[in-house]
Amino acid sequence: MSTFFVLLLAHLLGDFPLQTNRIFKMKLANKRGLSLHIAIHVITAAVLIENWWLHWPLLLVLGIVHFLTDYIKIRLQKPGKPLTVGFILDQIAHILAIVVFAWWQPNVQSILPQWLVIIGVILAIFPAIMMLMWVWANDHYIEQRSITSQVEWISKKLLPISQRLGWGIMLGLFVFEVVLS
Repeated sequence: MSTFFVLLLAHLLGDFPLQTNRIFKMKLANKRGLSLHIAIHVITAAVLIENWWLHWPLLLVLGIVHFLTDYIKIRLQKPGKPLTVGFILDQIAHILAIVVFAWWQPNVQSILPQWLVIIGVILAIFPAIMMLMWVWANDHYIEQRSITSQVEWISKKLLPISQRLGWGIMLGLFVFEVVLS
């Protein structure tokens, strides 16, 4: 079970606060940008995993599967079309992959205590929900061809708030780790 939570935390951090607008645009533009996004995911997982070098096959497969999942999503997404369904399916695919990885390598330990990893996952879900709301707000704008004040606020304010919250969660987790060690 420890593998699942540490990889889920790495995923939530890598896909939301660590994926800035610039990295997102680079990811859509070319494979180099996508590779940067994947490298951030793998490095985040490695930083969270105790003795990460012993788990390099897991990290390699994690990177490959994440690359393929995002590459397929990018290729299937039509410009100017709603993103919400693709966003949700992408996240489901990533979580299913993490379930398979946890089954394959069940005893990967985090550098953080298990209780702190679980708290980190719970907190990191908030930036993910904010990102979903941001994607939905942009889809609403595309579909309605008009922008309401709520959609404008979500679109312009929620993404930066989500990223700052995610960075705060990361910082808090590592401060707790330093204090507890």
